[in-house]
Amino acid sequence: MTTPLPYHLINAFAPTPHAGNQASVVVFPTADDPRANNEEFYRKTAADFNLSETAFLVPVDAGAKEPRYGLRWSTPAAEVPLCGHATLAAAYALFNYVHPEAKKLHFDTRWRGTLAATLESETGQGALVGLDFPVTDTPAVAELVSTVGAKVAAAAGLPADDVVGVGKFDFGVDAYVVEVKEGVAVKDLKVDSAALDGLGRAHQLARLCARRRHRRGPRGASCPPRLLSRVPLTTPQTGSAHTALIHYYLRTADASARVAALAGVPQADVEKVVLDAAQVSPRGGEIRAQIVDGRASLVGKGWRWGFGQLEVLPQ
Repeated sequence: MTTPLPYHLINAFAPTPHAGNQASVVVFPTADDPRANNEEFYRKTAADFNLSETAFLVPVDAGAKEPRYGLRWSTPAAEVPLCGHATLAAAYALFNYVHPEAKKLHFDTRWRGTLAATLESETGQGALVGLDFPVTDTPAVAELVSTVGAKVAAAAGLPADDVVGVGKFDFGVDAYVVEVKEGVAVKDLKVDSAALDGLGRAHQLARLCARRRHRRGPRGASCPPRLLSRVPLTTPQTGSAHTALIHYYLRTADASARVAALAGVPQADVEKVVLDAAQVSPRGGEIRAQIVDGRASLVGKGWRWGFGQLEVLPQ
């Protein structure tokens, strides 16, 4: 029997209640619901929410000590292979409102294997959730500094020589990490979105990252990135892109040498550095990112700002 579905509206990677990136989370009570794993239903529902992504959770072994769910993500236009902020939102909703006794969750995904989430604090508003993601291979490509790097710099009103490195990764389309000099005031940049035409659609990421003095002692570095994509310019905190950011900063030779010098550690120990990533778009956002056991660990806060039920409608 088809029944109304519970949903939650979450601000993810949000240091304060009205910050971070918004995601809707739909929880199926049973796996035999005919709408479960229905791509058309996912897309239409995501369009109704009209947020960047909606997460859909289908129980696999919800009664386990560490509950397991199938997890998929959809934009209003199409399913996406990975979404960090909607995964944090999904985990936050389950920890707080479905499995308050659980400390760890497992998610079976369509394209990214099994992901995990851990509760890093007490439950409740502003609870900390940790995500275990694969690291996204993001090699530095010197030739892109004079092409992609120069185009992003021009769009941001920066001289081309403010770009010190460009990394490239696969986000369904070609995507980039664009590193700028330490002194660049990323927060004050005004970006001409039309000037980024040719870099791909909105899912393609061009990131400016200015490095500042670390706040976390000898094992920490501070890295405030800004996401520059064609639309929107008010992009809030993004999670999955940080799996590329930490590869670029902690595993590519030149960038990791800069991080090691900034953090005051030998380059051989650079993978132990914690990056405090602060989004500087209007909504803001914060992620603690590091490599743990060869995988990307992303930790951030969640806040629920709404909940309800989806009515059963004719398809």
